Amino acid sequence: MGLFNIFSSGTSPDTTAEQRSLSLFNTDPLPPMHYYGISDEAVVQGSDNAMAVSAFHACVRAISDSVSGLPWNVYKRDDDGNTPYKAHPYNFLLSQQPNNYQTSFEFRSTLLTNCCVWGNAYALKTTGPDGMVTSMRPLHPLYVTPRELESGEIVFDYYAADGTQTGRFTSRQVIHIRYLSDNGWKGLCPLNLLAPVIKLARLMDIASQRFWNNDARPSVILESSQPIPEPAMKTLARSWNTMFKGPLNTGKTCVLPNGITAREFAPSSAVDSDLVAVRQFLVEEIARGMRVPASMIGGPGGSYEDDMLRFTQQTVTPWVNRMESAFQRGLFNQEEELNNQIDVRGMMRGDSSSRANYYASLFNMAAMSPNDVRRAEELPPLETEAADNTYIPLNNFSPLQIAAQQGLKATGEGTAEEPQESEGETVQKPEGGPNGETLQEVSLNGAQVSGIIEILNQISAGLIDKPAGKVLIEAAFPTIPPSMVSSIVDGTNDVSRAEPLPESPATEPTNARKKATRKKATKKSTKTRTPRSSSK
Repeated sequence: MGLFNIFSSGTSPDTTAEQRSLSLFNTDPLPPMHYYGISDEAVVQGSDNAMAVSAFHACVRAISDSVSGLPWNVYKRDDDGNTPYKAHPYNFLLSQQPNNYQTSFEFRSTLLTNCCVWGNAYALKTTGPDGMVTSMRPLHPLYVTPRELESGEIVFDYYAADGTQTGRFTSRQVIHIRYLSDNGWKGLCPLNLLAPVIKLARLMDIASQRFWNNDARPSVILESSQPIPEPAMKTLARSWNTMFKGPLNTGKTCVLPNGITAREFAPSSAVDSDLVAVRQFLVEEIARGMRVPASMIGGPGGSYEDDMLRFTQQTVTPWVNRMESAFQRGLFNQEEELNNQIDVRGMMRGDSSSRANYYASLFNMAAMSPNDVRRAEELPPLETEAADNTYIPLNNFSPLQIAAQQGLKATGEGTAEEPQESEGETVQKPEGGPNGETLQEVSLNGAQVSGIIEILNQISAGLIDKPAGKVLIEAAFPTIPPSMVSSIVDGTNDVSRAEPLPESPATEPTNARKKATRKKATKKSTKTRTPRSSSK
């Protein structure tokens, strides 16, 4: 079934000013926008040349590619908060395949490109017998005209390439994403808003191209000492351009007819006319108009971190909100507990350091458990109950349940709080330490453990006795019960009272051994020496 066969019947198009005339656009099959093969002579007619301007093209791609690559899923609000609902049939449409010829990335990229260029993007819904949406396909905005009826309902008239209306859709059949709007139901066209800047940028491109097509040389004036008829002038100019114009004809020998001389016309060069500066200024202007940091499209900028933060907050987030709100209205309008979300955290996919710092911050404030972190990284969860607990730092990381038993605030700072007694009620402390702790529940960091070991070393060396060591540990660590402190200290070995090791047999000094060895070697050499015979 073709696209035009599924349109619902509608009234014939009117001829009011609100109707869009297609005579200004070419009548090629979808899409009518020329991306390549733009003629240098057709200087600016909006769509035909806008995407040929590299700065505008880069802005559109920066927006569409960034948002299209983020995770997009269906969520359900329940007692546990807003949790992913991947079993919903719409989750497959949003995150995997919205129709039979596009992936989720391609589908979103098409809609965002249409909205960035034309100010409006449309997705036609196809429903099954049960009323559930089974597919969504994009409609090119050139062929769709939104209208407001007298009843206040918004409808969308669809036109064929020849300008005849072929169908009318209601707002229940079409998902509409709008750019900035002055009436609330139709987006303004960025091509029209940025037309002067885009036109100037295109003219700069054409001027630069022609300058280098002429081998970066200015025009040449052919002078004659004798009058030349007009046909001969045209023939001479045509022959000159054929033989010597362009980079392929560089270095050819020039032979001129008698009486003809060539003189180079030297206007201001590209540098003198500030061509480079103007082109750079246009890059910044287009980036400013599209609300994209200039550094994202090759222009000047600040630090990478600042530019990425600005791009995420000021560029990506508004477009994410446009997408989410449009599809929330089009898919989940009657289901308040369901919603769709595009996870901006996907912007950190290529930066493992930022992801690690982000998860560490949430883990330290007991907002995520170890398994939550693993699920966010698409890793299998750990098969232990402790991995589903949330932790806060006390002396070291402790589960929230133990922190609650100890009467500590779950603020991540481990501030102790005395149990409060209400009227007519007595707070009973569990058996154990001052707050009912056991040794397994007392968490010490590395420095504190090192302190206890140092006290035990002092006891072992005999510098302090065991009662003094117990007092020091109890004073430094009041949460450890005295009975446990006694167990720790009593198990310490007293090295100072151990029997000394037997001394090794006395050996002669090293110097004496060296002298004896040297003396013995001298004797041996004296015995083996023979007198030298003299030759006469």
